[in-house]
Amino acid sequence: MLIISMFTGCDKTASKDSGNLQIDTSHIYKCVIGIEDDDNNGWWTEIYEEGTKKFFADKFGLDVVFRKYNPNASPKDNLLGENAIDLLISMNCFIPDEYMEGYFVDMNEYRNQMPDYWNKWMKIGDNWERDFEKCASRIMDTKSNKLYGVPSISNFSFPSLVWMYKEDVFKKYGIDFPSTIEELYQTALDLKEKTGKPPIWFYGRESLEAGISFAYGTTFSSFYLDMQESEYRYALLDETWLDAMKMIINMQKEELIIIGHLDKSTKIDENAVITCTSPGSLRFLKEQDISWKLAPNILTSEKSDISTTYLFLTPQNKFYCINAISNVEVKKRLITLINWLATDEGIMKAWFGEEGKTYKLNNNIIEIVFQGVSHIDCVAGVVTDDIGIKGIEGKFKEFHNYALGRPFYIASPKWENYKGEELNVYIEAFEIMKNLKVIETISTDEIEAKTNEKYWNIFNKITKCESQFFKDMKNTGWKNMDGGCKSYIADIEKKGVHELLDYLNNKID
Repeated sequence: MLIISMFTGCDKTASKDSGNLQIDTSHIYKCVIGIEDDDNNGWWTEIYEEGTKKFFADKFGLDVVFRKYNPNASPKDNLLGENAIDLLISMNCFIPDEYMEGYFVDMNEYRNQMPDYWNKWMKIGDNWERDFEKCASRIMDTKSNKLYGVPSISNFSFPSLVWMYKEDVFKKYGIDFPSTIEELYQTALDLKEKTGKPPIWFYGRESLEAGISFAYGTTFSSFYLDMQESEYRYALLDETWLDAMKMIINMQKEELIIIGHLDKSTKIDENAVITCTSPGSLRFLKEQDISWKLAPNILTSEKSDISTTYLFLTPQNKFYCINAISNVEVKKRLITLINWLATDEGIMKAWFGEEGKTYKLNNNIIEIVFQGVSHIDCVAGVVTDDIGIKGIEGKFKEFHNYALGRPFYIASPKWENYKGEELNVYIEAFEIMKNLKVIETISTDEIEAKTNEKYWNIFNKITKCESQFFKDMKNTGWKNMDGGCKSYIADIEKKGVHELLDYLNNKID
């Protein structure tokens, strides 16, 4: 494995030895930074103005030009010629295979010059090498032990979905927030009887399916990875999956839920008093009703105290790759930049800008002082009120004269060390997460990459069968769920679902 060869003999900290690169900022070198936006719209290559460019010149001696990186173009178009990209930032983590053929420097050669970057990885925990390999797999060559870039460090995460409620309504009716999904069902019945309105709001059908199935310790459909056990599983084989489906159907039959947000609006039905959504949505909920707050606990089922969740990682994954034919001095300065972005100073500059100008820090309380920008804007990397209304103009552009922004989120702040009106929900969600089983969805591409022809065919047979099962159930209004599910499980067992799982979990050759 590449990781073993890279890190054998490493201490818990990388040494800051005399190999650190020294920069003479009195000499300025032209540098092209190419950015592939995660939404592919070109914002990030257009927002940076004189403030940001002056920072790069003063700090690293780089006269930076930003251009858009097009992953569909050939390496020649992006990495050769007069306007060749020196530092490529892929926010989609997509680097075509042809780019691995000598176009990027081997970052292993600069390991000693990046102590802060590697120390940040090591602080993730004992399994940091495995996490690194997973993040960097696209830019690794395991045969030659070359690392053609470095990934961002997802050193903080929080649940993708949490429960929230209107505290005032619960107090009015003398109701405590429930601890199980069955109690939630009864609470919703009681609230509907009192108000005459459906009390639970879901941001789309996926939020409904995930929110309910998570409470039963499973997920809605298909294959997933149990992160704690490092084991591949299939949701419909979970004993509680059918219970989750029955709860979803019962809530719909009793008209306890509203499925909204289909128009991407941040507003919620004014009659809703319970919702399941991302932590960042609390800001928009409070704008409608100040009594909205994060639920004090997760929801489980009466049969189990296990609840599952997907994780939202911060920062979101991205790659940093340096052009192999760039000027030696430019490469040296870019290595220094990447390492600096992993320091506390670099992290705060990327996420929040400049202390005193865009934020204040007092007793670990972060106050955003740049008018029109919120904590959540910084965490998400987008000034919400501007995007989609004014494009890249307005506060979004002005703020990034100080803050480097999402392309340079190489690691997250230690959120648990900070406080702020809008940051608290993330910290509280992080605390709730300690009682959750973390799972990860598995894409079709990942299954294909892990299987040979035999097991890939089994997978395709199962997914085809699953699609037909859901179609049949919906056509019959989910009648005879027990019999239909039992028949479906028997069918996929014949097709080899257990054999496929054993293969994915390395239990058979």
